[in-house]
Amino acid sequence: MNILHPERAEALAAAYVLGTLRGPARRRFETLMAAHPSLRQHVQAWEARLAPLQAVVPEEPVPTRVWKRIAARTIEQRHTPAARRWLDWLWPAWALASSVAAALLWLRHDALDAVSTEQLAVLTPVDANAVPAPEQPIVVAIIDGGRRWRVLVSAAQRPSAQKDWELWAIPRGGAPISLGTVAAGRLNDVAPPPPQIALEALAVSLEPRGGSPTGQPTGPVRFVHPLQRS
Repeated sequence: MNILHPERAEALAAAYVLGTLRGPARRRFETLMAAHPSLRQHVQAWEARLAPLQAVVPEEPVPTRVWKRIAARTIEQRHTPAARRWLDWLWPAWALASSVAAALLWLRHDALDAVSTEQLAVLTPVDANAVPAPEQPIVVAIIDGGRRWRVLVSAAQRPSAQKDWELWAIPRGGAPISLGTVAAGRLNDVAPPPPQIALEALAVSLEPRGGSPTGQPTGPVRFVHPLQRS
């Protein structure tokens, strides 16, 4: 297997930047990255691409019930060996800090030759002049081989009054399939089309509030991403 193949290098770089490439696979990738400038370039490109998403989801205060669970857990673990306590607390702390990134992409890479069944689609503007600045991407994560999609829309891309963003799956040789409206500034759970439908692209159009009244795009298509279904 050729690690330097552009598509595989791209996927591994995305997993590395998001922190989903872990353990021996991450260490091996770092070794390869030191020897291959092209891998470093992929990583740098993903760092630049995902940097704007740090501000996409507004910060929310930690619920009181969470603090209560933390306090209860502290009492329960008072007599737990220090090494075990550290390992138990490390994962929740990491998960909280990376919750936005983890929501965008899950790539299973127990080793570098593992096959990912997920894809990350970054929808880019069709016409940069028609999209309000600052331009930030709409991101679609395709999870678990197509059983669940999560769509993250930049808070900077809130549509105008009485308008909604609507997500479309574009089949090969077929009419667009509406996947529903997606709200800006938060994660949206989206039911994907049936897996037997071969998709050519994803698109987002600007529609009347509540979505297209015709079942087909009626407003301008603002974002698009070519897509390959596994």
